[in-house]
Amino acid sequence: MVCGGIVNHSICDTFHPFVHRLSPWATLLDYFSHEHRLLFVVSAGNIFRPYPVPVFDTIAHFQDAAPEVREAALIAAIEQSKGTRRLLTPAESINALTIGAVHGDNGPKTPAAGIDPYPNRTGLTSLVSALGLGANRSVKPDLVERGGRFLAAPSIGQDGFVQVHGEASFHVGQLVATPSPAAGDNAHVHRTSGTSNATALTTRSSHFIADALDEVFTAERVDWTTLETRAVLLKALLAHGCAWGDTGEFLDRYYPPQEQYTGQRRRQTITRFLGYGQPDHGRVVRGDLHRITLLGEDQIRSERRHDYRLPIPPSMINTREVRRIVLTLAWTTPVTNRTVDYRGVVLKICNPEGKSAFWEGVKRSEICQPTGSTANRGTLIHAVLEGKKLVTNEDGQLIVCVQAAQTHKDLATVHVPYAFAITIEMAQSQQSRLYAEVSAVVRAAVRPAIRAGTR
Repeated sequence: MVCGGIVNHSICDTFHPFVHRLSPWATLLDYFSHEHRLLFVVSAGNIFRPYPVPVFDTIAHFQDAAPEVREAALIAAIEQSKGTRRLLTPAESINALTIGAVHGDNGPKTPAAGIDPYPNRTGLTSLVSALGLGANRSVKPDLVERGGRFLAAPSIGQDGFVQVHGEASFHVGQLVATPSPAAGDNAHVHRTSGTSNATALTTRSSHFIADALDEVFTAERVDWTTLETRAVLLKALLAHGCAWGDTGEFLDRYYPPQEQYTGQRRRQTITRFLGYGQPDHGRVVRGDLHRITLLGEDQIRSERRHDYRLPIPPSMINTREVRRIVLTLAWTTPVTNRTVDYRGVVLKICNPEGKSAFWEGVKRSEICQPTGSTANRGTLIHAVLEGKKLVTNEDGQLIVCVQAAQTHKDLATVHVPYAFAITIEMAQSQQSRLYAEVSAVVRAAVRPAIRAGTR
């Protein structure tokens, strides 16, 4: 499906999991993404191959176990099997937005038959969703969305212990339209699950974001669908509301390794499952008095830097209320097989000195999220910064920069489209003047590539 530069691509090669090098299929998607300014929303793929759950030695033992015991065993078993559940081609595409599935739907809470693997917890990765990481150990899947539930079907493996695979059921899943055996029945539905469902929901969300962009750009008499940056605008905003949330904190407590100083390795493991997390698109398309989003879009060449000056209102500087800044940078790049890094042009977020320590007073949040080293390896960077105090320049501004560099000399003159979303958030008690203060300064002084709105 193509709509306004978005292509829903819910097809995978079940016989060709991603292993180290990009497939020709993924390379083709990357080519079309960059050359024709398209955003491919690609499903991570479904893997129905069973994985061992050695805690149980009989099927009856598995079936009779307490739900919380069975849940813990399944979570540990999937983590141990992550190396055999890689993304299915072409989900490793560098420019595409790859979508994994989480276990969840609006079906009956207790299935009429079978075993719900996670009856008491939402947001965990689906039993069948393929896992990252992507090319050059980049964040993949980029994000996860609800893909319906699969039931846990046990069997006995060759080692004599229980193994489990995800089993589709008519009793759980998401309602989708389906052909009816009765002629003329246009309302026939049935339940289904999988990463294709999650991809479809993400594509649907892009339409709501497109409506919001229509409103913002129309106010400036600009048709954003004709811009070279139209696809990356959607890409950035689809990811801008992502977070690991309670699921990330839960996995961070229980996934190995748990030894001291192993937090980065553990969070890399969680990234394989959750990417940047499940998005809250409402944070992007709905206005809020204590939160404002600035949206920049432009094209950049290698060895160039674009500076963005963020006006910080006095209400944020003069208070020690907890505040948060969310940064999302998305771009497309030509790919090259002549370097270890397939990205022809690499973008990064930095300060005016070219360093990743953006501003004094705020730092990369302690909230669970992909590590900075992993986030910087793809074409989508999403980071949350927090602090108690913002230190601005003498003009009351924070400066953040987008820096470009090519990986091969032949790509030095390539123009790369990018979009940069920045959300400034205050505590609820400091919400009254935020939008008015920031909007007034932005419209008066900021370079044309930055656009402000209540979105």
